[in-house]
Amino acid sequence: MAGPTRFIKWFYLVLALVAVLASSVLHGPLVAMRDQWTYRPALESFPPSLVLGTQMLGSFRGMLVLGLWLRAAELQEQGRYYELVQLYDWITTLEPRLESVWVYAAWNQAYNIPVAFPAENPEERWRWVMNGVSLLRDRGLVFNPRSYLLNRQLAWMFFHKIGGTSDEAHRFYKEELARELHEILGGPTPDYERLAAAPQTAHELLADEAVRSLVEQARVASFDATGRDIAWLNDFSVLPEAVRPIFEAAKGTPAFASLDAFLRARALEERWQLDPARVKALVDKYGPLDFRVPWAHTVYWATESLEHVKPSENPDHGRRMVYFGLVEIFETGRLNYYRDEGLVFWTPDVRFADAAQAEFLRQIGEGAHAKSAHKNWLRNAIVFLYGYAADKEKAAAFYEQLQEVYPRDDYPVTLEAFVVGEIKKDLDERQYQQVAVYIGGYIRLACYWLAAGDEELSNQHLAMGKVFYALYQEKAPPRLQLVPWKTLLEYSLREVLSVHAGLPKAVRDRLRALLELPPEEEEPSETEEAE
Repeated sequence: MAGPTRFIKWFYLVLALVAVLASSVLHGPLVAMRDQWTYRPALESFPPSLVLGTQMLGSFRGMLVLGLWLRAAELQEQGRYYELVQLYDWITTLEPRLESVWVYAAWNQAYNIPVAFPAENPEERWRWVMNGVSLLRDRGLVFNPRSYLLNRQLAWMFFHKIGGTSDEAHRFYKEELARELHEILGGPTPDYERLAAAPQTAHELLADEAVRSLVEQARVASFDATGRDIAWLNDFSVLPEAVRPIFEAAKGTPAFASLDAFLRARALEERWQLDPARVKALVDKYGPLDFRVPWAHTVYWATESLEHVKPSENPDHGRRMVYFGLVEIFETGRLNYYRDEGLVFWTPDVRFADAAQAEFLRQIGEGAHAKSAHKNWLRNAIVFLYGYAADKEKAAAFYEQLQEVYPRDDYPVTLEAFVVGEIKKDLDERQYQQVAVYIGGYIRLACYWLAAGDEELSNQHLAMGKVFYALYQEKAPPRLQLVPWKTLLEYSLREVLSVHAGLPKAVRDRLRALLELPPEEEEPSETEEAE
């Protein structure tokens, strides 16, 4: 028996040595693979609290985390939300690389806690929504920057929580986002090429002698021109009297342009974690994205997520976020921001019709399951282009594509019949947001036909818009009710007469004369609209 036993021992010894050698050979490739899909910064770069939580507690860390989760559930039931923030901080500190922990904590703060506050207190709701966003964006992605899940979840929160209509305070969220980003960007179309090329640090900025001289002049007048407060860039009247003439004289100079670009780029990165170079790449690809609206953020973070898809993850959700964002921009992503009057409203941005169409076709060509979404969007796009943008030519082209790509026997013969049928169908299916846009489109068309001299056709479009308005108000829930008809007319007319709406000045002047409105000002007041 000694022989076989000795043989078995030697066999296992050799097998162990082979395993050790194999592990040493595979160690390098495995580490490289791990580093490719995960981010593990040096322990020395972690805050002391994280070192304590991850290294010193050892196996007891799991038990502590479980206890903290149970305590968090109790605090939420008791409405002790402020204590929850500290608890979530501890939990994410103990489990910084467990992505589901960040997702749940952020979701809870952005979705579950805000609805505990009354809709009459939208400021508190907005604060909790942004707490959830910040938890993912400013902390979760610091420890998991290559996370497909966290980037995708961030895209969804901008799309659904801020950009959607399920929350009664959704309009307030959109207005706050517009206000905060307007301060940073200064308008709908900042020069992203200039922002992307801006100096990375104040030291680099002040290496330019002209900029250094400008900043020094302000410093002598007791003003820090490189500070974090940049509201003065959009309105010099908030500057101290001694400082205002300095920047009024410098405006338009290369030195002021460099200072302006540096301050805006830094604020964009520090406050919203948006890389100007990546933003510029998206603008070059899709068109003039306005980051004062939430759906541009959706496209940004969804695109980020797709750069970090692991082999075990399904990229379809991230892909959908990209075209969902573009569709929302097309349907309601043009921001009309009247700063002086505190007026903010959103209308379709039909400039993105081709970008959305191209993105759908590209993803379908790559094998994405997007045909159903593309078909539905094409149907909506035709109505938008026909009824809102008054672009019958493009609407007809899209209608031809719809019939060619998705053939059916029951398509209406005429484009007009198809459009009316789609609007009635949307009302029946409770697609209220889309119908609201169609109503505004009929009002716009009424203005166009009036300016063109066809009063009868103008009245027909206005009457059709009023019919759909009445149907909408009858069926829409309270939170989605439109403003009074007269106010809606005023909003639509304001948009049509805007210098950015695309109508020639002679046509705008004719429309003003027909409606007995005052002449257009030579230089409009502090008004910013999407161009």
